[in-house]
Amino acid sequence: LNLTHYKNEITKLATGKDPNGYATGNIWRKKGGTIYDWYMYKYAGVDSNTGEALYYRDVTDKDGNVSTTTTANPNDATRYETGKSSLPDVYGGLSTSLTAYGFDLNINTAFSIGGYVYDSGYSSLMGGGQEGSNWSTDIFGRWTPENPQATVPRVQLSTQNLSAMSDRFLTRGDYFNIKNISLGYSFPKMYTQKLGIESLRLFAVADNVWLLSKRTGLDPRQNLDGTIDYGVYAAIRTVSFGFNINF
Repeated sequence: LNLTHYKNEITKLATGKDPNGYATGNIWRKKGGTIYDWYMYKYAGVDSNTGEALYYRDVTDKDGNVSTTTTANPNDATRYETGKSSLPDVYGGLSTSLTAYGFDLNINTAFSIGGYVYDSGYSSLMGGGQEGSNWSTDIFGRWTPENPQATVPRVQLSTQNLSAMSDRFLTRGDYFNIKNISLGYSFPKMYTQKLGIESLRLFAVADNVWLLSKRTGLDPRQNLDGTIDYGVYAAIRTVSFGFNINF
């Protein structure tokens, strides 16, 4: 068993930067924070009357009072500190090895606890769609006049803001991965030596056996900054067989 914990903290901002913090893309940097703190639009759900995706917006009146409302246009929405970081609380691995009666079994696993990733792959499958592209099956639960309480916005031909980059697609980065399993059997020498063989071992090896994460299809293992590149293939599961023979 091995465990790793990252500690990341901004202790000083660069000269000329707002002392209260500033945005770098979808990251908010401030003293005492980390360089992996998410900063983005806050999703407000679906308008039950129109089916449009809604985002929160801060409005300041003439007296300087701030109130929060919603808008269907993310360009008019307010970006917020989410209080969520892509850094995991802890990550590590667990390995074990067993040997008995000529059999040997080795299992290697990896895991991560805490942190949030931006599931851009899922976001792309929940957009307006285009020729030659796919949707997630979750689209079947979209808003329609007959389904006004849906949590998925409506689908329409014209430009829409279904999948604007917001905390709607921030997803827990926890995962558990069985990376490798190998099973072998070594034949007793009392039998193999009669055949002129010093040792003989048969084995099977499986890699990337299983991955458990928050959402089916989400592979949060790619980047520490919490971004998921849906243009990259996930690790491929492979199974191989072989033997070792010594004369």
